Amino acid sequence: MGYDFSRMSCLLVEDNKFMRGVLRIVMESLGVRNYHFAADGKEAIEILQIRSGTLKQAGSGGIDCVISDVVMPGIDGHLLLRWIRRHETSPDRFVPVIMISGMVDHRCLTSARDAGVNEFVAKPFSPDIIFKRIQKIIESPRQFVYTPTYFGPDRRRSKGFVEEDKRKLKESDCEIVYSGKDPGKFRKDKPPVWLFRTPNRLKEKLQGGDFEFSSDGGLADSDILEAAKTQIAEMADDYSDRVKKTITDLVGAHEEAQNSFGKAEEQMKGAMEKINILAHELRGQGGVFGYPLISEFGKSLYNCTSNSARVTENLLEFVKAHIDGITAVINGNVKGDGGPVGKELLSSLEAAKKKYSGGPAKAA
Repeated sequence: MGYDFSRMSCLLVEDNKFMRGVLRIVMESLGVRNYHFAADGKEAIEILQIRSGTLKQAGSGGIDCVISDVVMPGIDGHLLLRWIRRHETSPDRFVPVIMISGMVDHRCLTSARDAGVNEFVAKPFSPDIIFKRIQKIIESPRQFVYTPTYFGPDRRRSKGFVEEDKRKLKESDCEIVYSGKDPGKFRKDKPPVWLFRTPNRLKEKLQGGDFEFSSDGGLADSDILEAAKTQIAEMADDYSDRVKKTITDLVGAHEEAQNSFGKAEEQMKGAMEKINILAHELRGQGGVFGYPLISEFGKSLYNCTSNSARVTENLLEFVKAHIDGITAVINGNVKGDGGPVGKELLSSLEAAKKKYSGGPAKAA
């Protein structure tokens, strides 16, 4: 079955301009023309409310899909998702939400799942991963579940999925709803669990076009995917310049942390937090633009600076080793796995980890 994505309206929430560029390429390669950008959750909420109100007056629908980063200043992706699903002023609590993040640990995934996410994408990602997640929300939408503590897609993807979602209630004890009734208006004397099995309006809206998904996910037309990858690859030079600016910021923050070590604790913590934020950006972006080693170094740097209260001289030396490695990747234009050079850089990082994590370290 083919789809016409020119009928689809998307809200893309991302604070980084390079990742906004990637999402724009992915959307336009599908044929999506009606998309809106928000730099954080606050702006996204404003767009959802304004867009919904404007289109309802015109007799049309609102946003069909939200794709959002997780880590953003102010109202982040998790808070935005909770607002969409639970707040009384949310214009559409059923709108499909795809979360994107470089943080793919159990805590982040569980938080997104418990807030009502439809699909999750780990950074760095390629366009076909986004295509596959969009296919899922169109062709395999899950029923929504409402309880006193949760509202969102059924967290069991199949009847065989158990985990902690194993329910004590039978389906016969639940109220089944076949329309998009506002869950905020449920009476408290009704059953504690409501199951929403609503019509697949997104599929109905989009069907009848030329874009087709393959049986294993992604687009059937491989030329579209390759064209999207080519456009993203063309952003590599600009991204390289951005990383060089990030390296300068990392060096400055590292020097600040060293100079304030043992003297000005709050200043030192602030510098380490800045390094941690920059590392988070690097780990999620490098692989997208052809620099997977940047993602590797960024991930390691993020992990070792996530607890700025435990700064040691060894940690500061380990941070410098990361900065040196990232500099070597960019200055040497080391793309892909880097071959022998890439192996040597990763080996040097592993050696630095062993060197600076062992033995007594003097804490601040």
